[in-house]
Amino acid sequence: MAPPALVTNAPWGLRNYAAHLRHLIIKGVASKDNPLFPLLGLRIVVDAGNGAGGFFATEVLAPLGADISGSVFLDGDGSFPNHIPNPEHPSAMASGAHAVLQAGADLGIVFDTDVDR
Repeated sequence: MAPPALVTNAPWGLRNYAAHLRHLIIKGVASKDNPLFPLLGLRIVVDAGNGAGGFFATEVLAPLGADISGSVFLDGDGSFPNHIPNPEHPSAMASGAHAVLQAGADLGIVFDTDVDR
């Protein structure tokens, strides 16, 4: 028996959710210079803590022009090998701050594992 297919095109799927988030950012930034790439020229670091938030860097920020090359721990790993999976924990904050400084980023985002904060 084949494993179930991932749902990515459904109205609730990741592809559509990422498109919705991109739309919100485009609308919110309202860039006159780069309306489709409002994050062009910004270095944004995401520390997803090996949770579900890695898509935010690759599927939301990068397509809008952000340089996400300094992002860390984007691949999911339920053992959370790099730091405690709580963005409020000092080890997670230190990890995100270190990645921001290393990349010379304009902004850093540290997610918890289920990306609700």
